[in-house]
Amino acid sequence: LVIYAPVSSDFHSVDGRTRYALRQELGAGNGPALLTVKHLRPVGGHETLLRAMPAILRAHPNATLWLAGDGDQRAMLESTCRDLGIAPYVRFLGRLSNESVWKYYAAADLFVLPSHVESWGTVMLEAMACGTPVVATDTVGGLEVRENFPDDVTIVPRADPERLADAVSAGITPP
Repeated sequence: LVIYAPVSSDFHSVDGRTRYALRQELGAGNGPALLTVKHLRPVGGHETLLRAMPAILRAHPNATLWLAGDGDQRAMLESTCRDLGIAPYVRFLGRLSNESVWKYYAAADLFVLPSHVESWGTVMLEAMACGTPVVATDTVGGLEVRENFPDDVTIVPRADPERLADAVSAGITPP
C-alpha cells in the first residue's frame, strides 16, 4: 500500500474568467505560459528546459517561461538565458509561497518538470489540481505520476532538449 502526500487545498482549478484575470495579474501576455517549480539545482534539469526554449519559441513565438524556485544555479541559468537569446521570454520568480504559486499553476498553459531526479513529483500534482497539464521527464516520480494520471502527463527522456521541446510545443493547445 502506498499513501501519497495530499495536495493542499490552496491548489485548485479556476473558471475561464478567473484564469484570464490571473494571466493579466501575472503578466502572462497573449502567448502560452509555461511554468516549472523546482529548486534551481543541477538535478532540476532547468538547463535542459532552457536549451529547449529556442525551439519552443520557434513554434510559439509569444511563449513565456516562468521559473519558480531559487538556488545556487540561478546566476548560471540567467547567463544561459542571455547566451541563448531567450532572456526576454524567461522570468525568474524566486521562491513563492503556496498562497501565490497556485496562481501561476492556474494561469499556466503547461507545467514542465525537466528533472534529472524526482522521487515523487508533488509539483506535478499541484499543477494538475489547478487544471494544468504536465510534461515531465522519465524519472521514477514522473513515470509514477503518469501511471496514475495518463491523460494529464506526457513523459520525455531526461536531458534531451529536442524531445522536451517537441513535447512542450505539442502540449500547448491553441486558445
